[in-house]
Amino acid sequence: RFRAGDDFLNVWIDRASERVTAVDTPRYLVACAIPVEDAAAGETCAIEWTIQSRAGRPVDVAIATQASDGLGIDLHERFTLDGETTLRRDLRIAADARPDRRGDPPHRVRTSVLIDGETIELETGVKVTPPVEVSVDGCGLRTGRTEVFRVKLHSRVDRDLHGTISLTADPALACASPVAPFDLPARSRTEHGFPVCAATAGVHVVQVRLAGGDVETRRDVPVRAFAGSETLVTIDDDEELAVLENGALRVEAELRGGTVHVLAADTGRRLAGVRAAEVGPPFSGYRMRPDIYRAGVEGILGLRRAGDEL
Repeated sequence: RFRAGDDFLNVWIDRASERVTAVDTPRYLVACAIPVEDAAAGETCAIEWTIQSRAGRPVDVAIATQASDGLGIDLHERFTLDGETTLRRDLRIAADARPDRRGDPPHRVRTSVLIDGETIELETGVKVTPPVEVSVDGCGLRTGRTEVFRVKLHSRVDRDLHGTISLTADPALACASPVAPFDLPARSRTEHGFPVCAATAGVHVVQVRLAGGDVETRRDVPVRAFAGSETLVTIDDDEELAVLENGALRVEAELRGGTVHVLAADTGRRLAGVRAAEVGPPFSGYRMRPDIYRAGVEGILGLRRAGDEL
């Protein structure tokens, strides 16, 4: 907020876009708002603009929008304004829109407003998410023992979903009931445990597929199966995570930012953590987007990777 006598300038910064989303002066108020924090791919949400003229006479107004890839909005209008008006539209998120990840540039709607000969530029953001976020527990197994591979679902849509979760695994990983129904209320969570048994040690890939109404998603999950005290390594590009585990300890390295965590393999209790070494300046605290590291596996005695012979 800025003030000099009777003159003032107030601006609002949108948390998602990190840009100016509203401007207030003695002559006018121009604002854009998306009244949700996140929107799922394939869905729509509301977007609205408030324009107020304080000139005491009719003024000419022109408004135009431009959106990031994956967002659909087309507003180009000219009108005469005496007082205040609110424009409301639907913002469409494409089914193949890229979900926002930490450090990625946010999806934005850019608005240009020409009011009484003066141009105001606004940028309003929305976080794009998958319709259903899928995560898993139980990626470290013992061979010859039936254990639970747990699939967790988090709905990001405003309607109930009903469908099936199915697993497709390589022959070394057996699951007696690879298909299960699910009921997922709007904006809520649920989970289902699948009993699985690894016949051989090594890294096996499980494809998790979810189908419910018009929502369908799938992802490949690497699973580590241990016969003894050997060490196995997996790299999950979806989670941006590299894991090194020997059945007792698990080391997780975040590919985005490089932070390393040491955990107890059986309980998941965190034992230690360290940030990756950096080259700078600028260092990560001053970067808008944390670095993403390439994970590499250096073979040493007792270390096995996906594809290695047992």
